[in-house]
Amino acid sequence: MKRSPLTKWLMVVVLLVGVTLAGAEQPPAANAKPAIELGVPFGDNAVLQRQMKVPVWGWSKPGVKVTVEFAGQKKTALAAKDGKWMLHLDKLQASFEPAEMVISDNAGKTVKLKNILVGEVWLCSGQSNIAVNGKLLLGVGRMFAVVLICGVM
Repeated sequence: MKRSPLTKWLMVVVLLVGVTLAGAEQPPAANAKPAIELGVPFGDNAVLQRQMKVPVWGWSKPGVKVTVEFAGQKKTALAAKDGKWMLHLDKLQASFEPAEMVISDNAGKTVKLKNILVGEVWLCSGQSNIAVNGKLLLGVGRMFAVVLICGVM
């Protein structure tokens, strides 16, 4: 199925709005213990959107070189003065095979995310009278989403 540029753009906007609705992300405090902190959608058992560049972001110490390895790709970013870093993985093919994402820095710190799938990611919301916290549905710090994996041939 071929998507129009407008559809792809709308998917990115929906993803970013969903992350915002899941809770405002703040950079780690100056005394925070993790050397590498990831954005809300990144953790074990995550699903990444297929057939589009996938942004991966987080925080580290300023000036630290952060490397992300996933699905045969290896991308690197440099943490800015505020510690924020972001990179983009190339388009990914849908897969039911759980994979591991490894995030490391040049100071020797490593974070390994397990059971990562690639497929369709759909964000949904309820009516205004439905009071369900997204953290209850998908775990602390996870975005409120309904995830469907499909289209694997």
